[in-house]
Amino acid sequence: MKMIYKGVLVFLSLFLWICLMPASALDLAKDGRSSYSIYIPANASPTVNNAANEFAKYFFKISGANLPVTTKFSGNNQIVVGDNVITGKYFPQFNAASLQGDGTYLKSSKSLLFINGGNERGVLNAVYSFFETYLNCRYYAHDLIVIPKQANVSIGVVNLSEVPVISYRSCNYGEALQADYIAWNKISNLPNEHRQKRYKWGLWAHTFTILVPPKKYFKVHPEYYGLINNKRNKNQLCLSRDGVVDVIVDTLRVMMAKNPDAKYWSVSAMDGNPDNCNCELCTSYRAQNHNQSDLLVNFINKIAAKFPNKVISTLAYQKTRTPPISVIPAKNVNIHFCASNDDKLKPITSNPELMGDLNGWLKFTNNIIFRDYMIYYKCDCPFPNFPVLKPNLQAIAAKNIDMVYLEADAKMGLELEELRSYLLAKLMWNPSADAEAITDEFLKAYYHNGAPFVKQYLNTLATYAKTGNRPLQNSARILTYSRVDDQAAYLNPLKTGIYSDILRKGIAAASGDTAAQARINRVLNTINNVTIKPPSRPSRKALLDD
Repeated sequence: MKMIYKGVLVFLSLFLWICLMPASALDLAKDGRSSYSIYIPANASPTVNNAANEFAKYFFKISGANLPVTTKFSGNNQIVVGDNVITGKYFPQFNAASLQGDGTYLKSSKSLLFINGGNERGVLNAVYSFFETYLNCRYYAHDLIVIPKQANVSIGVVNLSEVPVISYRSCNYGEALQADYIAWNKISNLPNEHRQKRYKWGLWAHTFTILVPPKKYFKVHPEYYGLINNKRNKNQLCLSRDGVVDVIVDTLRVMMAKNPDAKYWSVSAMDGNPDNCNCELCTSYRAQNHNQSDLLVNFINKIAAKFPNKVISTLAYQKTRTPPISVIPAKNVNIHFCASNDDKLKPITSNPELMGDLNGWLKFTNNIIFRDYMIYYKCDCPFPNFPVLKPNLQAIAAKNIDMVYLEADAKMGLELEELRSYLLAKLMWNPSADAEAITDEFLKAYYHNGAPFVKQYLNTLATYAKTGNRPLQNSARILTYSRVDDQAAYLNPLKTGIYSDILRKGIAAASGDTAAQARINRVLNTINNVTIKPPSRPSRKALLDD
């Protein structure tokens, strides 16, 4: 009996040791060679093929080892890319649907590494997540791609599954419109040369005159256009005319036939704040316990009914940001909600007017894309909204809004756009990520010895902008923030002088590092864009002491 008991104890001990012992490492390369291959299914899509080729390309850059791509599954020493059937056999809990499209799935089993996702884009995302998480690669910017070299590549257990909190993650800084940047940082953009198509969008915004072109219709059907100050306005439509609905439906049919893969089509007012149509029909409709948003949604619902397999998007913007009173958007109607010209220094949750409008729309629908503004249109100069980026995205995600567009400028080299693009990409994927840690990591990698001074500049800028007590608005005149006689203005000459002094110290600290110095100089140039001669007022030292 004692022998049996002792035997059981030995067995249990051995079993426990096996369970607790670390899983064997994946020896993917040794001395620049590898016994591994990349397996993809024979019917793999172009995107999955691309994912396999990207893995092979970057693995070669790291180790010097070539990984052949094959459609034969051997069961040993393979990287399995995008095969749901084989992944499911090894990991029965694998559920592509739970990854919600762009989500990633990385698992290892003995000598096999599985790379998968919720959809084809998710598979590609998983490739880059692997290199970032397990091999410390980074795509910080077009001029800083970190691919650490190592002839021997051995990694432990791979177990990573990610689901993005926000499903549509778009930002149009020039940096974020570069093809490789988009792929590595998992942004829902198309590269620069295709950006007019957007990502899944046939038409993006401000489309009334595209859909009902005045050159074609204004003379023959002036009633199709808004009556403003007793005159028909070519930049506004009359939303009470069924003829306008018919024209838009016909135009969309033609466009959709040319671009059948596009899911979202915007039917929306032009920019420039044209007033509402005040014809008898529109005025009468609004008088019946409705507002302009009711009229707009009623109009859009008619169009959406003709395209049940598409999504018709419209703008909650300017005259129509106020939510409707009673008209409910159809299920395939998307509301493009614009946080335009609100104070960008403060989190959106502290703005009762904006949150009232947003919550009003959310009573009717959560099919919403939230658009915020990351740029000062009048000047490429400091725009100190960094402190609110994370809380704003967290607030949006808490409302179960999973589409975000952060508007900037497609030109390259704008104010801190490299940091902004990188930070926003990470926060759109996971709004709970540590924004401070991401910022510090980026600054150290991008500005090297000058990083502490760029960080000091950011903190000083944020402090002066906050204490200046001036709302930061993307369409305001530069004079609002740069008046010589306004000591509170965060861009007044004394303060821009302080920023410049800090950054020049950063350039000096990066002595001999021409890349870092050039990057800090780009930041300095955005301050030099604010060029007003400083008066003989309190010293910079006095301001800093305050």
